[in-house]
Amino acid sequence: MTMSLIAATAGTLLGVPAAAAAPAYAAGTDVCTVTDSRIVEGSGLLVRPDGYDIINDSGDQVEVFHLDQECQTTAVSVVAIDPRDTEDLARGPNGLLYVADIGDNNAVRDSVALELVDPADPSLAQIRRFRYPDGAHDAESLFVQSDGRIVIVTKSLTGLSGVYRSSEPVDIAPGATDMPQPLDKVGDLRIDKTDTPGGPVGWLGSRLVTGAAASADDTLIALRTYTDAYIWDLDSPDIAGTLVGKKATVIPLPPSPQGEAIAFAPQTNDIYLFGEGQNATLSVLPVTTTPGDAVASRQVAVGDDARVPARNDVLPYVVIGAILLACAGVLLVAIRLRKPRHGD
Repeated sequence: MTMSLIAATAGTLLGVPAAAAAPAYAAGTDVCTVTDSRIVEGSGLLVRPDGYDIINDSGDQVEVFHLDQECQTTAVSVVAIDPRDTEDLARGPNGLLYVADIGDNNAVRDSVALELVDPADPSLAQIRRFRYPDGAHDAESLFVQSDGRIVIVTKSLTGLSGVYRSSEPVDIAPGATDMPQPLDKVGDLRIDKTDTPGGPVGWLGSRLVTGAAASADDTLIALRTYTDAYIWDLDSPDIAGTLVGKKATVIPLPPSPQGEAIAFAPQTNDIYLFGEGQNATLSVLPVTTTPGDAVASRQVAVGDDARVPARNDVLPYVVIGAILLACAGVLLVAIRLRKPRHGD
């Protein structure tokens, strides 16, 4: 069986047509281009009335870049803390910026962290550490509930993302302990693959949760993957419970090489999008949670019914394994047939 035949067979069995028609996606509007050469891995974003706050993915110190409305850097909050893997940015109580040091590609960290940054005086930054109840996870998405507790949504190739919430509100008092505090697992939500184009890893990217955002008035929350945005109506302070217990509206996003950041505008339901790359473009997209009002939007059920992997989550891996086993069998038969017999 040739490699081309294997690839063709795998594509057919996995339901990945060779030239699938791209779905309609919501049209965004380019706002400005970030030309600061230091911002090359944009991973977290906040929108202010007068500009934007951006962090890079990883780095050897905590840096929050403050930009004006034309995407020009006006200041940088530099903190003398060497993070492991910074992935998201949220606004906490009293104007503090929560830098989510929660990335863990190899799932080996004993704990994850927040760096609490005061833009007025970055030298006062503090660290708060947290520990999952069920081992290490990779994550790129952080919410801060109105009660002060944080919510982390993990990133999973299967699309089955865990939702974790801190047991207590984050203690923002100066000098508070940085000993790891417990996270509780609230549940799981399943992100099924979509046909939305874009992203760095094909259809797998539509399952990988890369960013989170909450509206300023606490009425909407959002998660994004490399290709789509999921919007929930929030009618209580319980962000974690909403994620695992209610339907979301999914909106296909404009294609992006590696879109990782999402944020709500301060006074509207518009979402701002940003991603990795030199001279990356910041764009804005009006959204609604009413299916049909946004281009190609639809409601999807995610949450309590996804506590175990669904068939669609495991089927691709089963099929790939079967194909590999079949190829190995064909190869073994071919070797045996070509092996010289005694007397030849």
